[in-house]
Amino acid sequence: MCAFKQDFDGNHIAKLLKPESIDDYCSVFTPSSKLESMKSFLIHLGKIQQLCVARDLNAEEMDEMDACINICWERVREFAEDMNMTPKLHILVEHVMPYVRRFRTLGKMSEQSIESFHALYNRLQDRFKSIRNDSTRYSHCFRVLLFFNYVSMNS
Repeated sequence: MCAFKQDFDGNHIAKLLKPESIDDYCSVFTPSSKLESMKSFLIHLGKIQQLCVARDLNAEEMDEMDACINICWERVREFAEDMNMTPKLHILVEHVMPYVRRFRTLGKMSEQSIESFHALYNRLQDRFKSIRNDSTRYSHCFRVLLFFNYVSMNS
């Protein structure tokens, strides 16, 4: 969990959405068809998350994402048929694939890349926490980020 706010970050969610993790934490519930639908939903949601990468997707990956989104929607209808659709689920089901097909990616423009930046920045803040002057600490963090950007752009 994030050391600063005790929240989950993307890496924690990725671990929670692995099939073996899902089986592990769902084992505390009584087996049922709804539980199996929930597990399937979580597994396919994890596959969607894995496809949110900051690069162009090939046709096979886009087809896989489309299939996973459709399966997620089917599973939600099985275990939560009487509940209202949230705005995020609506965006996932109705708008993500047209966007992905048009731009060949979701990860370059989604919040995933911003969240990875936050994780890096938080690690840098932790690295330089012994510097008491805020301005100096921020300057050090910014210089490291510039260095990482330079290396990334030139490698």
